[in-house]
Amino acid sequence: MTLEQQIVAELERVRAASRRLALATTERKNAMLAALARAIRDWSAGIIEANRADVEAARRAGNGGAFGERLTLTPDRIAAMARSVEE
Repeated sequence: MTLEQQIVAELERVRAASRRLALATTERKNAMLAALARAIRDWSAGIIEANRADVEAARRAGNGGAFGERLTLTPDRIAAMARSVEE
């Protein structure tokens, strides 16, 4: 499967999931958001590690400086993401 085919397949999955989400109760949506916030916190070390590789690739491609700073995730930024999901 090509990258383009993978992206199209994933987008189709997202479209189907969005339809189910639109029909979900507020309670179910809140439970999903709480689970997402927990997952962000639980996986923060892995997210930061993967982000380091992304930042390094961006720098090698000549996209350092302010862009690299905005791209860089820290424990505080990860925590802020989780709080934003909860809000």
